[in-house]
Amino acid sequence: MGFVHALIGNNEEAVDAFHKALGICRDDTFSTTMLSYVIEQLSEDTPPFQGIISVIVFSLTESSVVIRIGKM
Repeated sequence: MGFVHALIGNNEEAVDAFHKALGICRDDTFSTTMLSYVIEQLSEDTPPFQGIISVIVFSLTESSVVIRIGKM
């Protein structure tokens, strides 16, 4: 199942399937290799800190500091 998910681009599902396969048979070299490959693909496809605040703007005036926080 993990291989099929990897082929069609469902990397998160592929990772789960390969983890399950390795839970059943720890020394499965195919699942180990594919898990490494899929995690690499997933890390390249997913932006770092997804959903985390990415923009902080400070506005300084003589009497106050305004901070605006938002996502890009």
